[in-house]
Amino acid sequence: MDPMAVYDAQSLLSLVELRKGFIFMFLQTPTTFFEVMKAFGMWYVLLWAIFRLFIRPFARKYSKLTHGAVLVTGCDYGFGRNIALHLHKRGATVFAGCLNEAAAEKLVAAVPPESRSRMRAVVMDVTSQRDVDAVRNQVEKAAKAGLPLNAVINNAGVSAFGWAEMIPTDRLRLPVAIFFFF
Repeated sequence: MDPMAVYDAQSLLSLVELRKGFIFMFLQTPTTFFEVMKAFGMWYVLLWAIFRLFIRPFARKYSKLTHGAVLVTGCDYGFGRNIALHLHKRGATVFAGCLNEAAAEKLVAAVPPESRSRMRAVVMDVTSQRDVDAVRNQVEKAAKAGLPLNAVINNAGVSAFGWAEMIPTDRLRLPVAIFFFF
């Protein structure tokens, strides 16, 4: 049969009915449906078990965290705070940059007392070069003491809502200064 041939309405209807009939036949016979699902499903369960038992334990090695430090900015609340607490729980020494002293004290208070030495909450405004240099000096001291910096997570940020024409220029420069010039 020529694939470019023009079909009349009756032959098209019969093709559609044939396809519908095959699908409904497949779904209406539970033994066939469940046999196919069992055959495919067992492979998925087997692959999942292989992944969980043999691959995943090696994919998530947190041993590097216990021998290094992580610098996280924007730890006052939200994602930055949660990231800092999670990395601390995994064994990392965390330099958590907070915008003010009250937020830094709250973050340290959220950590169990026996491991507070690994949570180093520091006051750091990423737009202030003086604050950034002070934190850099602390991280360099820790690196010389045998605690290398493994990661920097730049989570600090602000937003400027509204029409660009209506927002003052200094308000537009603040997100650019935080996101691009850290």
